[in-house]
Amino acid sequence: MENWDKLIEKYFEGQSSIQEEKLLKEYMNGQNVAAKHKPYKSIFTDQDWNTLPEMEADPFAKIDFEVKTKRFNLYRISSIAAGFLLLIFAGFFAFQQDKQQQEFDLSSFEPETEEEAYKQTLMALEMLSAKLNNGTASVEKGIHGLKKANEIINQNN
Repeated sequence: MENWDKLIEKYFEGQSSIQEEKLLKEYMNGQNVAAKHKPYKSIFTDQDWNTLPEMEADPFAKIDFEVKTKRFNLYRISSIAAGFLLLIFAGFFAFQQDKQQQEFDLSSFEPETEEEAYKQTLMALEMLSAKLNNGTASVEKGIHGLKKANEIINQNN
């Protein structure tokens, strides 16, 4: 055959037939192999890949082909159920804590005497006055800054 290069290329592309592969094997095992084809010789002479080796023992003898059904695993199911119960109880107690915090008694903060009520009112008014004074001071600083900016603008005009 004259087209060994094409046949080898066809073999490596996976397009060759079994008969063509047999021809290649005979060519590579023969005496008339061209020098440029000698590197491929080991592919066709080392082992016959199309046949399986002979085995003395059955390789499937130790494999159990019976389908085993899964058994009811009480430990797994009980641990999952315990986890759910734990989450339910934790949620219940967290809800109860929130409810108790929201229902605190305001009567404990009510003054018992008129003098105590007067003192609490004075403290509240002092606190309100301090907050208003801080706010007024901030507004005065802002107005002072605006006045300076206005003077600068008027000087440039």
